[in-house]
Amino acid sequence: MGVHALYSYLTLLVSFPFTLPVLAVSPSSYVNNFIGTSNGGHVFAGASLPFGSVKAVADCNSADNQAGYVSDGSPIRGISVLHDDGTGGSPSLGQFKVLPMYCTSLGACKTTESSRSAAQVQRSAVGSPGYFSISLAGGIKVRVLPQKPGYLNDSVSSAVLLFDLTNDLQHSFQGQGVLDITYTQAPGSLRLRAAGHNGVLHRRCIHPLSGSQTITHHIASSSLHSSGNVAFARVGVSWSSADRACSNGIKLLEPFQLILSGISNDFATLFYSSLYRSYLSPMNITGDNPLWQSTEPYYDSFYCICRLISSSCGFVCIFKFIPQVHPLYAITQRSTQAEIVRALIDIYRHEGFLPDCRMSLDKGYTQGGSNADNLLSDSYLKGITAGINWEDGLAAMIKDATVTPPDWIFEGRGGIERRKTLHYVPVDDDTPGGQAPARACRSASRTLEYAFNDFGIALVANGLGHTEIAAQYQKASGDWQYLWNPNTTNSGYSGFIQPRYINGAWDNVDPRHCSPVLNPFSCFLGPGGGEFYEAPQDMATIVKLMGGKTTFIQRLDAFFANGFHDPGDEPGFLPPFLYNYAGRPDKTVDRVLGLLRDHYNTSVAGLPGNDDAGAMGGFVVFATFGFYPQAGTGIYLISIPLFRTITYPTDDPSKNKTATITTVNFDGAITNKYVVSATLNGAPFTRAWFAHRELFANGGVLQLTLGSTPSSWGTADADLPPSISTSPLSTFS
Repeated sequence: MGVHALYSYLTLLVSFPFTLPVLAVSPSSYVNNFIGTSNGGHVFAGASLPFGSVKAVADCNSADNQAGYVSDGSPIRGISVLHDDGTGGSPSLGQFKVLPMYCTSLGACKTTESSRSAAQVQRSAVGSPGYFSISLAGGIKVRVLPQKPGYLNDSVSSAVLLFDLTNDLQHSFQGQGVLDITYTQAPGSLRLRAAGHNGVLHRRCIHPLSGSQTITHHIASSSLHSSGNVAFARVGVSWSSADRACSNGIKLLEPFQLILSGISNDFATLFYSSLYRSYLSPMNITGDNPLWQSTEPYYDSFYCICRLISSSCGFVCIFKFIPQVHPLYAITQRSTQAEIVRALIDIYRHEGFLPDCRMSLDKGYTQGGSNADNLLSDSYLKGITAGINWEDGLAAMIKDATVTPPDWIFEGRGGIERRKTLHYVPVDDDTPGGQAPARACRSASRTLEYAFNDFGIALVANGLGHTEIAAQYQKASGDWQYLWNPNTTNSGYSGFIQPRYINGAWDNVDPRHCSPVLNPFSCFLGPGGGEFYEAPQDMATIVKLMGGKTTFIQRLDAFFANGFHDPGDEPGFLPPFLYNYAGRPDKTVDRVLGLLRDHYNTSVAGLPGNDDAGAMGGFVVFATFGFYPQAGTGIYLISIPLFRTITYPTDDPSKNKTATITTVNFDGAITNKYVVSATLNGAPFTRAWFAHRELFANGGVLQLTLGSTPSSWGTADADLPPSISTSPLSTFS
């Protein structure tokens, strides 16, 4: 992708006709910002760069405007500078709107959101990495880009830039603010503190202006009468101070390059657009954290490290950030991932616990387990160490598992004491703290997640040489089995995860609950069938409990065939790859290709659900790579690469080595879609999985020979991916 700059400024130009710059032939030229900007994708389509603190775009007057712009033709409320990508629920951010308009006089300007919304010229929106433009009614054209001036040819009379300082996307202004306005014919500035955020609107015009200004309520308007033709606004944003917002500069992203061959232009667009979105969150605001002084990095906008699927019984959790973007950073952005880990540990030092969700400098709902534990284990097992105090990291993970916070719906875990004796969180859990509905539900999903979280603790402890701690948490990682009810039947199969009470009685719930076929909207997110992906640390035991490989495959087939699988939620990412645990990598290939074919494309409706901070994009990236990361470990499950050859950076670029996956008989998965044999560095390789250290640590070549029919490759019991019940902890690195 090359080197990109992060910026805390945006440049807004309001203009009459201009010519778009010609894009160079490069990976960024394949990026389509508008994939997933309708159909509930909530993709951010505006001007931003990887991990940027500013994400600027036109905010539509639409019920689906969680990311600001929606490809539905709705009117524009303004251009605002703060957004996130792909979030569900109610909108957030969208502060500091700027809207260009014409007024015959300043008093005639329409300033309320309901009256001022401007019609957009249909199909005029243009976007690329770091760039966004749109045309509005009346011949106004707006473009947003980082620190680049623009020029026009036609004159503008009676033009106005309206700055709306109090309305964000969810209208959460609390009625507090400070304004300090300086207005001259030279550059002017506007300072404010509103809705818990500090920021500055720094406005600069390239031609002398004359006019007047007013401040009414929390709206500042300035009429711009100019003989020139450009209204040029620069907006700086800071989370800590107005002065900081005026001085925020440019930071560089770690350079990396992926060398691909053998893909079509349309698929290149899908791939690079997905890769681009994977780097939009979290945001790097290092040095701009007002909560505490620290020399450590600070990152924000974790939506979320894990997202709970909650219901009255509390079935399933999904791993959002963990299985998609952070394993991607562990390959392509290792220094950034090290900073993210340092930031999470520093949050623990200052606020007492690792976060599960965090946005706008504040705690979000945990929505499940303490899943930063597995983010840390994922990074640790992949050798990410730069600047990280891993003993502090392990201490933070252990605190998650042993200390109940005052309000555990925001951090840490609940039900710790009950789980010590029962080995599960009961439906009627009486742990103090949290809100009553939270205590009354999610018991099954929290048990499953806590067991997986403990698996991460065991892996890090083992790597650091704390063998007793590792053994303790390895044992605890099997607690999910206490919720396996062999007598629960559904769809012709027996044995499902079920919640339990303190007295050991089962709370019998239809296993289809929360899937697309039964009460799909009664849960926060995702389908039922959690037994397929909620104990990824021990798939061997799951296969055994289901009756062996043949029955496991039949049940997994039924999971897809009977409509339980929902590709629009993150639980849908892992199940297609689980056939590898039963010796059927060919079925993994069929499922992955089917998902890409049926649910992903390059249209504005090209995603099956919320992009969720790049999670959907991350799935496309790894499906294209031909391997999928097993969250929290160093294990990758092989499917089929959708390119002829791809070369990756290794863990230590100074060694000047590369990691390459190449294919023989590649035809774009049209006919030759199954791996029939493989070699690693020239030696026969019979496993449908590999470890990070085998390829990315020191480089090498994994060559996959493809054929039109499945072979015995990856089918032997000795070649199945590791499980904690069958393999030592060291295997997972």
